[in-house]
Amino acid sequence: PTTDEATGSSSEGTATKKGRTVALTTKDMQKRKNDVKARTTLLLALPHEHQLRFSKYKTAQELWAAILKTFGAKNNNGKEDVNTASIPC
Repeated sequence: PTTDEATGSSSEGTATKKGRTVALTTKDMQKRKNDVKARTTLLLALPHEHQLRFSKYKTAQELWAAILKTFGAKNNNGKEDVNTASIPC
């Protein structure tokens, strides 16, 4: 994490987003780190020929929704499950 020069605190950082400076808290940084891990895990679980197709999604939640839409199937209790048999190896 970057250090805030005014307070000497390392729990907050700054980031530039579309030309403006946004303060980041430790929670924000941890949330982003967890999302990157989840997205990476989901992408690595896909066969290579599908990784390029799904790499455009920026968050794990968007990626998971796209995977369910593509490979998902409704089960008996109304929830969607990923049909791994439909994913070519």
